[in-house]
Amino acid sequence: MSLEPVTCTMSSDFVEIIKTITPSIFALLIVLITPYVNNVSKNRDMKYESFSMRIKSLYIPFFKELYIFTEQRLPLDEMDLTVINRINQILIDNINCAETSTQMKIIEFYRVANIIAFHFEKNAPITAKQYKEFSDAFYLLYHSLFTEYKRICCKLKLSTPVDISPFFDDLYLMKERIEDLKQT
Repeated sequence: MSLEPVTCTMSSDFVEIIKTITPSIFALLIVLITPYVNNVSKNRDMKYESFSMRIKSLYIPFFKELYIFTEQRLPLDEMDLTVINRINQILIDNINCAETSTQMKIIEFYRVANIIAFHFEKNAPITAKQYKEFSDAFYLLYHSLFTEYKRICCKLKLSTPVDISPFFDDLYLMKERIEDLKQT
């Protein structure tokens, strides 16, 4: 019996080693990457779910009330107590759905609207100062909520909501008034 010498080249051994360990490396990478990919996907889903909940709980009910009110073509100072109360209820019940800066505007509107509601209930006249506070609080709140609503719709690839500010029959235009209020 004669043994023939085995000739091995370094490159053929290297290729065999690579062929052997490559599936293991890919399996290991998949095991390591899968939790990260799942986490990113889960976070994205939670974000979209949160946006959807905000739209359903806060923005749609709030703007629905305003759409109904604007259909009556009444000036803002003729908003009656039931409309004010419904808007306040929507805002307070869902204040957690708004961004922090808007939450402050909700609290201010709630405060001023309650003063107006108190005057309605007592059949007391509303002073020009009280009406101005109500209007200012309303316009700032509307602008803030509309901006948030529009941005979320954009992120969810939904159609842009209709800006109803031009329909408010008031002494001044909303956009000009908002700019004045921001400057003060």
